[in-house]
Amino acid sequence: MPKSKTEEAGKANGSKPPNAATKKPPPKRAKAAPMPWLQKCLILVSSFVILTTLGGVGTLMYLMRSGLVGKDLLRDSKAPQSKFVIAGYLPEYRLGDVADWAPGHRLHHISKRCTDVILFSLEPGPSGALDTSRIPTAHVRAAVNASRAHSGRVLVSLGGAGRGQHFHALVKSDKKKQRFHASLVEYLTQHDLDGVDFNWEAQFPPKLWKAYAELVGDTKEALEP
Repeated sequence: MPKSKTEEAGKANGSKPPNAATKKPPPKRAKAAPMPWLQKCLILVSSFVILTTLGGVGTLMYLMRSGLVGKDLLRDSKAPQSKFVIAGYLPEYRLGDVADWAPGHRLHHISKRCTDVILFSLEPGPSGALDTSRIPTAHVRAAVNASRAHSGRVLVSLGGAGRGQHFHALVKSDKKKQRFHASLVEYLTQHDLDGVDFNWEAQFPPKLWKAYAELVGDTKEALEP
């Protein structure tokens, strides 16, 4: 079959005939743009949902795939560890003898295994001043000494069942609150205690809740250096 003039001309010029198939080079992939901050925020928010459904492992894997958490986090032995608080109430009617705080005895075992020992309990008196008669001073000192040997803390509880009848009058009087805070600060400082636990057991209407919150807030301010 004779060749057409077009094919012969194409050969002469070194070009391909018009009917010949030509291969196109594959398209180049564009470089991924950096993740905008808004998208990162959305990923972090959605990770909270995953945390409540799939658990912590699923969340960690999700964040790692998103590039928000590096894989080396799993191998970081210096990551901060949370420290739990193990608090134990110790009522005065279970104290027994002061010698029980000595090493190897029952109260010493409590102070050794708790991060916080809470001595139960003291209460405000009619004048607002703290009534400290329930817990013997010797036991307070022994509890502090035993707990300090294990880097523990000792707190005192205020109130309890049948021991909060003077709280109502206390929160309504500025003078009584002043006496209460002054005697509380003196007691905690004198015995080197670490804090206070409020245990006011009562029926709380809305107004009383507000007064209770103010009492706790004022106590915090009184204890701050």
